[in-house]
Amino acid sequence: MRSLPLRSLVVAAFFLLPLPSVVGAQVPTTRPTPEQAQILLQTRPDLVSQLRQRFATSGLTREQVHARLRAEGYPEDLLDPYLPGMSGTPTAPGEDVFSAVRALGIADSADVAAMQEAALGTSRESCEFAARHRLGCGVSYGPFEVMARATRYYREQCARHGWQPTADQILYRANMLVAETDEEAHALLRQQSSSAPFVMRAAVREAMTTLDARNVAGEARAPVTGALPTTFIGSPDTVVEQVRRCREVVGAGVLDLSLHPPGSSELAPLMRALELFGTKVLPRIREI
Repeated sequence: MRSLPLRSLVVAAFFLLPLPSVVGAQVPTTRPTPEQAQILLQTRPDLVSQLRQRFATSGLTREQVHARLRAEGYPEDLLDPYLPGMSGTPTAPGEDVFSAVRALGIADSADVAAMQEAALGTSRESCEFAARHRLGCGVSYGPFEVMARATRYYREQCARHGWQPTADQILYRANMLVAETDEEAHALLRQQSSSAPFVMRAAVREAMTTLDARNVAGEARAPVTGALPTTFIGSPDTVVEQVRRCREVVGAGVLDLSLHPPGSSELAPLMRALELFGTKVLPRIREI
């Protein structure tokens, strides 16, 4: 196998305070100016999608979000437009929203910086927007071969605009379930709920599915109506090889991972997963 660049994969564990031994932070080398950043915030609907996706996988109910916002001194309805199931098209989030998201632990400062400097989405429009504005590109929750279609199209569009992204400007967001053995990991996966974190009425879900125009590099993509899939699953050895394959197929130099079982409120499984990841996975993927 060809040797891969000796560049660390960046890993963010959702919904926890940053752990120095587990979480790294690295951002793209090309930063927009403050004026450009403000314009991008006002013209990027993908930021709204990113925030909604964060809340969808957090396991927090609307009432819990309100209670935590009040405790932190924010208006309780500040984040309502970004909660799953909310209708309408909110304006792009401003600094007050990102500050509240950091305060609730939904994303840390490195996550927010990545959201502001990369366009998250597999669609042709997202890839073209990111390439045109020299932003990073983030893809999520799909099989490696499918996500590779988006990152390949993104790189093609970057070349069209006279530049090429580094691996650190391609992000792959996914769920990870790591256990001592493959058998244990798959047994845990079977125990997880297959329902979406936020329940919608059947008529609302059907209407949203009908209106869903998501695509992968221009090809129609079926909407996800249940729990988001788990891409990395198995023992530490298996997960390391899956990370290696993700790097080779998708070209991602940044992993944005959730180690928390979707919809779970139990802390013990998450802490065990973090221990396995931090001691048996992370040291081996730093140089992939």
